[in-house]
Amino acid sequence: MDKSDLKILMIDDEEPAFMMLSAGLSKYGFTVIWEGSHAKEVVLGRIAKDKPDVIVLDIMFEGKNEGKMLLQEIKKSRHKDKPVIMLTN
Repeated sequence: MDKSDLKILMIDDEEPAFMMLSAGLSKYGFTVIWEGSHAKEVVLGRIAKDKPDVIVLDIMFEGKNEGKMLLQEIKKSRHKDKPVIMLTN
């Protein structure tokens, strides 16, 4: 698989963090898409729609540790085999 074929979904409520990651990875041919919501239904729908190869998930949403709960929901879903990278600012 070529890097240009790899799609990364970043789930983060802070768009500047996405912009920074996207700028860096796009230079190397990766496609980076952003989801600013942490709502389970929205995120699972976005994963189903965009079919990312890798998910980058922010641990903290609006000062709350909701990323871990969202990770658990992803791992219980049909997307459980998607690799997830956790990060925080």
